[in-house]
Amino acid sequence: MANSRFLAFLLLVSWLGLAVPSSAQENTTEEMPEPRSEATAEPVAIPASEISSRAESALAFLRSVATRLTPLPHITQVSEELEGVTAEVERLSEAREMKALDELSLRGLYGLKIRWQAIGTRLNDWQRSVSARTQTLSEQASQIAAQKRAWELTLENRQQARLPDALVDQVRNVLSATTTLEQSLHERLDNLLTLVSRISDLNVQVANAVGAIEDAEQANRGRLLVRDSDPLWKALLSRKPADDESAVTLAPDLEDAQGVLGDELSSAWFLQIEAVTAYLEKNGDRLLVHLLVFAGLAGLLVLLNRRRAGWPKPEGQPEIVVDVVSHPFATAALIALFMTRYLYPGAPLSLFDVSRLLLVIPILILLQQAFSERRRFALYALLSLFVIDVVRGLLQTQPLSSRLFLLTVTALGLVTMIRAVGVERSVMVSAHGPWEKISRLFSRLSVLTLTASIIANVAGIVGLAELLGEATILSIFVGFGLYAFTLVLMGLLDLFLQSPVGRRVRAFRRNPDLIHRRVGRALNMLAIVTWLVAALFFFKIWGPIWSSLVWLFSTSLSMGAFEISLGDILAFVVAIWLGIQVSRFIRFILNEDVFTRVRLPRGVPATISMMVNYTLVTIAFFIALAVAGFDLSRFAIIAGALSVGIGFGLQNVVNNFVSGLILAFERPISVGDSVEVGTLWGRVNRIGIRSSVVRTFDGSEVIVPNADFISKEVINWTLSDVSRRLIVPVGVAYGSDPHQVLELLVRVARENPGIMPDPEPYGLFIGFGDSSLDFELRAWCDFNDGLRVKTELNLGIHDALKEAGIEIPFPQRDLHLRSVDGAAGRALSGRENRALRMPDEPPDTATPPADTSTIPPDLE
Repeated sequence: MANSRFLAFLLLVSWLGLAVPSSAQENTTEEMPEPRSEATAEPVAIPASEISSRAESALAFLRSVATRLTPLPHITQVSEELEGVTAEVERLSEAREMKALDELSLRGLYGLKIRWQAIGTRLNDWQRSVSARTQTLSEQASQIAAQKRAWELTLENRQQARLPDALVDQVRNVLSATTTLEQSLHERLDNLLTLVSRISDLNVQVANAVGAIEDAEQANRGRLLVRDSDPLWKALLSRKPADDESAVTLAPDLEDAQGVLGDELSSAWFLQIEAVTAYLEKNGDRLLVHLLVFAGLAGLLVLLNRRRAGWPKPEGQPEIVVDVVSHPFATAALIALFMTRYLYPGAPLSLFDVSRLLLVIPILILLQQAFSERRRFALYALLSLFVIDVVRGLLQTQPLSSRLFLLTVTALGLVTMIRAVGVERSVMVSAHGPWEKISRLFSRLSVLTLTASIIANVAGIVGLAELLGEATILSIFVGFGLYAFTLVLMGLLDLFLQSPVGRRVRAFRRNPDLIHRRVGRALNMLAIVTWLVAALFFFKIWGPIWSSLVWLFSTSLSMGAFEISLGDILAFVVAIWLGIQVSRFIRFILNEDVFTRVRLPRGVPATISMMVNYTLVTIAFFIALAVAGFDLSRFAIIAGALSVGIGFGLQNVVNNFVSGLILAFERPISVGDSVEVGTLWGRVNRIGIRSSVVRTFDGSEVIVPNADFISKEVINWTLSDVSRRLIVPVGVAYGSDPHQVLELLVRVARENPGIMPDPEPYGLFIGFGDSSLDFELRAWCDFNDGLRVKTELNLGIHDALKEAGIEIPFPQRDLHLRSVDGAAGRALSGRENRALRMPDEPPDTATPPADTSTIPPDLE
């Protein structure tokens, strides 16, 4: 069960990224069967009162079925092309390669297998299409048979029902038309069943051939460490003639060896050219589509290059590593040639070798911008070695020349990679860091594999030498190709961000660097993973690794009725991660491009964003449970049981959760509001589902449970607006003109730009203080500017009072002494006049205020 769920998940992911239309889906003219005119129950005789109406509807149904009996175009095409496919299957079955699978290399076996697999894919598409047509006609035949039986029963019971002759004639007409159509329908069904049978037989042959090739591949991998040829120095001096494999002819000198190589070269070139020509003759339309794709891309890039001069240069735009529009033909060729594998299914390997040769040109043109001068040598050398290796691959049917070419390529490649490893860093340079690290690691591994290939080739272990050499050189080329393709995609992305179309989207216009960085990171990781998988595939170890991974992730652990596997856990994590990423992207678009175009009350965008986030994450959670194979009905039972525990043990959590929902919908506070909760005063930064974050004006962030905002008294300074009243107390000395003071206060307030004109500022004469006349200036300003405006008002009032000569008093206190002895009096009078005596005054007469600065130290 866990194995099937894991495989279903993998198929779903593969379909989302790799699905392409098949030929079976091209049929849009297939019609659904008409609703049955008769009931599916046992047929009964038709009542006399319904014969006329039922006869008309039956004849109309028969006419509609007759029109659908015309052979469909795609079915006719299958019938016409089946003979050619049959001949191709017979030719491949009788080919020399199929009779000598043990003698083919892994490359030859792979090329043969993809040809058989292409035929099998084609046959499967045909079988699905023809089977669907057969099922449709079979259902219609069943309907017609049931209808015919009902009319036959009606004719048999004509005497008991006392049918008039006119009605009997109608019954016979319907039966006659039904019999005629039934014969035609059965003939058509017989033809379709015969066609399905022939396709099934061919499918069996294809499956057997693919199985035999896979067995040969497995056996070949088992012989990789076994010497399968003579050492190279012996192979250059001897040759087995084609007509007598047991005889050995020694080449008397090097000239004879060169003649042997010449014969091999001409024979190999002829065979490869013949295979490519034969394929293109049958699939000329695919070549035309390929050329049109290249021409369309090149024309579009040329047009963009001409219009780019008038585009504005935005600030913050990252530097473009590869300017794709400056090389329109190279860019178009790179993209078009990357589509070769999908445009030419079942093509011989030589056709793909030719496409890879052509791919070297745009890669070389585009990657020159991404390499420094000292590192371009490695680029030129490695691409040249790949060209030599492709030529060697075209000659792979001839062993001697193939070995010599392989030795040349691996030796030169080893020298190049040793020099590349000796460079300060790696052979790849760009703004994308992952390529730097992975290329350095692969360069060191390539030195080991190329050395092993040379040793194996000289020693006569040709299978191992070919595998290591081909896989290394091809992996290097694929790395260059994916690196160039990634840079081209990034260049196209940057071009789109600069274009008028991209700048219309506010999120793209304001965040080009962020989008470039995140998309670049995703593309780089995807390309590197693809490169690693391709390298493992070239070294023929991806199959065992994939099988081990499938076994590891599908092996389940059972605990009673509960069953879980590592694949279920991975599927759950991936589904949750995808849900979070989708939520982040949608909220980014909402915040950057949607909310900025509509006018919503303050706080509503944050609430919508929060609800979208939690809704998508919740949906992703349930999808993850389903993908992981968790029974949602059991989840309901568990949720019910947990609710009891939650009610007792997690009351505060539930309270805060519900309070968060109230805050989200009632919105007593919103993000950006300035609030006071108890002694806490700050601005709301985030409102979560359980708690909120308040950033104080001192800079600290306080996590406040949502329940505190609901159950406690909250002062929201900016709930409905951001206006705030300032009260500035002012005291002036007695004797000042209060009317003048009020005018000065109001004038200072009106002259300050931070004071709101409505409501108007005004002054109040509060009362008579102990040492001053007390006034207040009251004015309104923006809450966020309150401290600054209050400071400006205080400074303005001080300057205005000073300019008007109005004194701002300070508190004064008078000290009255009822009685004092002589010594104290003399001390209070000062040290300079100690002989001075205090006058003889009544006890209730107050003495002048004492100056504390003159109090002797002994009294202090």
